Amino acid sequence: MFTLVSYRHTVSGNNKKRHYMHKINRTLQSTRAALDLASIMIGVIVIGIIGGITAATVFAVIPWAQDNAAKSSLSSIATAESAYAGFNARFGTSTELTTQKLIQASTSFVVATNASGNCYVAVSKSPTKKLFYSTDLVKAKEYVAGTTNTSECVDVSTLISTLQ
Repeated sequence: MFTLVSYRHTVSGNNKKRHYMHKINRTLQSTRAALDLASIMIGVIVIGIIGGITAATVFAVIPWAQDNAAKSSLSSIATAESAYAGFNARFGTSTELTTQKLIQASTSFVVATNASGNCYVAVSKSPTKKLFYSTDLVKAKEYVAGTTNTSECVDVSTLISTLQ
């Protein structure tokens, strides 16, 4: 009896397998369930469009964030200059501000004062190569060659040459 049950189980197992294979085969041959080339192409196009939008967004956000970081450096410098001027009755240069540990040394910005220290000009360079400047009177602005004039304190073009 054990052999017969084992034989029946094997036979019914093969029948089930055939039944499922036949069902899968019918589904694949059905016109309602088939994937044709047009459907696949539309799916690929939709995925491509979504990927393109995502890439464009990412590549637009990164330079924007880098420019904002450069402007933020100028804001930190303005705060450091206020603190330095409060203790020394004059504005400080990059070296003086870093010596007093009011800012960290960096190659992406430079600060200079006139001889008496009653004004300052700071220039910050973004990784996107844009230049931003601020003074004791002007908050962070983008530097435009030929139109930006801070010569009453320190010439911006002189500071820019030290960044490059």
